[in-house]
Parts: sequence; structure tokens; C-alpha cells
Amino acid sequence: MKTAEYTYRRNGAIRIDELANHSGPSLRQFERRFVTDIGFTPKLLARITRFQMALDTKRRVPARSWMSVAHQLGYFDQMHMIRDFQSLSGSTPGEVLQQSGACQPWSLALPMVPCHLPYPYADPGKQALREQRHS
Repeated sequence: MKTAEYTYRRNGAIRIDELANHSGPSLRQFERRFVTDIGFTPKLLARITRFQMALDTKRRVPARSWMSVAHQLGYFDQMHMIRDFQSLSGSTPGEVLQQSGACQPWSLALPMVPCHLPYPYADPGKQALREQRHS
């Protein structure tokens, strides 16, 4: 958990050997233990964190350019951020933002916004209760 918190505080822009140094064991031991305990690599956690922080940053200040967001989060350039987005989501940053619309995932950086999905994605049990109440 401390590793995740440290990664979030650094906006995902962190070297994995730096994480290993903070946790104690060697780099290889750290990576093996992380995968065993968490289920994916610390590098993937850092990439996901930067991905989410980029979305959060753009949502907070929509007029801000994606290039500015990329540089703030430690990407070498905007193209590296775009590649991360395409690798993690299959879409460009702008497409991900547009696709999420009002349905924003919970994030550490933004207040939670409720999201009401249409029936096929909503809980069928709750939908049935609503229909019973209104009939």
C-alpha cells in the first residue's frame, strides 16, 4: 500500500528502482513480490497512475493543452503520453475523455461524480425494483 501511495504522490512519474529502494529488498525481489501480492508489475501501476492523473488534470482544467499535461506528469513528450493512452485504453487521450463523458471513474484527484448507466449496464435487480415502484 505504501508503494501505491508513493506512486500516486509522484503522479506515476517514478523509476521502479526508486520504489524498490524505498521498500527495502533488491529490485528483482521487489518486482517479484509486487507481482505476487498485487497481480501486476510496479511499472504498470506507474503507467496507470499517470494515465489517471492525466485525465484528472485535463478534467480539472479543460483549456489546458495535452502537451502541458504530458510535461507536468513527466512524459518525455506528448507522443509518449498518447502511446501510453493507446496501449492502456486503445484510444487517444481526447477520445478517452470524450467517451467517459459524465461517467468519470473515481479518482484521488477529483470528487466522485455519480454515474447512471442505461439498463443493459445497470444492476438488473435494481432496475426491476424501480419498475415495480413506478407501476
